[in-house]
Amino acid sequence: MKPKVLVGCPTWDGKKYCLKEYAEALKKLTYDNFDVLIVDNSKESGYSKMIEALGFKVFRNEWHDSARERIKQSRNKIRKYALENDYDYFLSLEQDVIPEPDIIQKLVRHDKKIVSGIVYNNLPVGNKIELMPMAYVEHPVDPTGLWYLPKQELEKEQLVELKACSFSCVLIHKDVLEKVEFRYEEGFDDMMFSLDVINAGFKIYADTSMVPKHLHGSWDGIEK
Repeated sequence: MKPKVLVGCPTWDGKKYCLKEYAEALKKLTYDNFDVLIVDNSKESGYSKMIEALGFKVFRNEWHDSARERIKQSRNKIRKYALENDYDYFLSLEQDVIPEPDIIQKLVRHDKKIVSGIVYNNLPVGNKIELMPMAYVEHPVDPTGLWYLPKQELEKEQLVELKACSFSCVLIHKDVLEKVEFRYEEGFDDMMFSLDVINAGFKIYADTSMVPKHLHGSWDGIEK
């Protein structure tokens, strides 16, 4: 039997703008052994009802003013559900990320504990904001820091090792979930997760041929 995969993410009603396209993408996934779980941390329950009406399982998480706290708690609810229900993998697929229908089988085929797609975002480069991959390697000058996966690596379709990745589109094996909970410190939980899994002895990879569409939103007015 093919590995059992749980697909999902934390969300809130600020993501309404991309719900329809996300739902359509989930329904087009061609892998034949997956389920969906979305955790809604909106203040009110109306958004959960919208998601449920589209046919997806939804858990509610309590509201916190801090987005990082809401996201951490919501992601750990997914982690707990995945472990308790014997899923082989959790595909963290954020609601503003729209994959190709065969994304699951293409990531599963690598047989890696952690493997990410390449998702681009508007990110700082010096004193500018540029469209860059949320896939990070060792900084070329400061070995204690991170830098974006270089363009020349992205131009080749390959499996490449990373130092960190986002939760935008990443397949995580149950062996990793058993050892590492989601948490945050000054930054968001994706960077802490990357640090924690490497310290736990795991490696992070990215498949540069997998480049889902990113429906960029805004953090304006949101307390991180």
